[in-house]
Amino acid sequence: MADSELQVWVDQDLCTGDGLCVQYAPEVFEFDVDGLAYVKDEAGELQLAKDARVAVPANLRLEILDAAKECPGECIHVRRAADASAEPLTEDERDEIRSQLAAGAV
Repeated sequence: MADSELQVWVDQDLCTGDGLCVQYAPEVFEFDVDGLAYVKDEAGELQLAKDARVAVPANLRLEILDAAKECPGECIHVRRAADASAEPLTEDERDEIRSQLAAGAV
């Protein structure tokens, strides 16, 4: 993958409040008082705007991909940061990136 920078966001309409994302990456995900998960920016500020996207820190790419895969509400979306108009990565695309990360290729 030439461009390994990723963005992540949570669709609160689909969020079940299960909390797996917060367990995987508390640096990026947090619950608000409504019991739903939101993303945090690099300063740790909760982003409450609908579909707010944040950059995925390089050291947390695997955790974010795993959170998206395991989320029971399927509400965590990841996309390549270089393509702002891109659709979220498919599960196959996320699995490919995960394999590259595990192999140390990214």
